Amino acid sequence: NVKTIPSYAFYGLGLTDTLVIPDSVLTIGSYAFSNCSGLTSLTIGNAVSTIGSNAFSNCTGLSSVVFNADSCVYMGSYSYSIFSGCTGPATLTIGDNVKTIPSSAFYGLGLTDTLVIPNSVLAIGSSAFSNCSGLTSLTIGNAVSTIGSNAFSNCTGLTSVVFNADSCVSMGDVFSGCTGPATLTIGDNVKTIPSYAFYGLGLTDTLVIPDSVLTIGSYAFRADLAHHRQRGVNHRVRSLQRLQRADLAHHRQRGVNHREQCLQQLHGTDFCRVQCRQLCLHGRIVF
Repeated sequence: NVKTIPSYAFYGLGLTDTLVIPDSVLTIGSYAFSNCSGLTSLTIGNAVSTIGSNAFSNCTGLSSVVFNADSCVYMGSYSYSIFSGCTGPATLTIGDNVKTIPSSAFYGLGLTDTLVIPNSVLAIGSSAFSNCSGLTSLTIGNAVSTIGSNAFSNCTGLTSVVFNADSCVSMGDVFSGCTGPATLTIGDNVKTIPSYAFYGLGLTDTLVIPDSVLTIGSYAFRADLAHHRQRGVNHRVRSLQRLQRADLAHHRQRGVNHREQCLQQLHGTDFCRVQCRQLCLHGRIVF
């Protein structure tokens, strides 16, 4: 019948093995289970609506998380992620009745292998799975209608994305920093691909837009500009270096020519030395 777990309630307790948050619990306070490094498995009950910042931070042994909170609205922030320091490797199972995944929910959790967003989920918050660099495969269920900005950003190990969201209307640069190489499969019932949907995702090989798709939004598949900008900067630097070398060689040659002309025309006079020095400054030749 426990409804609330206060902040710092079990901070640093030497927990081992499995922890189950029962379905009666509504609120888990900040740092409630922080620094329980022996904890390996966590199940969060279906009634939890709020989880405070750093609630499970530095649970370094955590290797399995089951999330059943049907309508959780708050799970820390990207600055104070509830799983901060939980480097994994860990797996995440999202319950079949979960409707919302809050912003920053699993930010930085050391996920590995496959993540499936079930068909019950309607919304994925901003930065919900950001910096989960060990994640390799992602499936997005058919009911998702909104995905917040940077939801999967910097998931650098991501190699496969299956997108089944039939009528998703908003996706804010969700794959920023996912450099791939990755493949994308779009489900046969998808009708809309929102603007910026796969912006920056490091796609390779073949992409098939199925016959069900009616609309493709602006910049939906645009490449990661940060990568191309850096390539552009590097190319510009190399070009400038080549131009500088060529320009210097040109001025050196002009300097040699000026020196020879001056010596031929005004050889032996002080006036010759002054004029030649002025003419040859750009060529880096000094008498």
